[in-house]
Amino acid sequence: MPGGFDDDVARQFIKDTEKINFRRSNLVRSYNRRNLWVLLGASGLALFTYGMSLYSISSERHLDSSFDKVPEYHQGKQ
Repeated sequence: MPGGFDDDVARQFIKDTEKINFRRSNLVRSYNRRNLWVLLGASGLALFTYGMSLYSISSERHLDSSFDKVPEYHQGKQ
């Protein structure tokens, strides 16, 4: 029996399901966008650290040697 109660229930079910799927797809897209920014930030930080390490090695300045130096202290001078 076309156009009956069962057909209306099925159409309403499909309509509600499509709304839910649309919301879920928007949520997944926002998660993916956020994950992309986290990935790019972490990769940028890693590449920056690697580049600074290469620069300090090429200029023969090691990163830990600057922490070993203690500035001279002269009593009475600040």
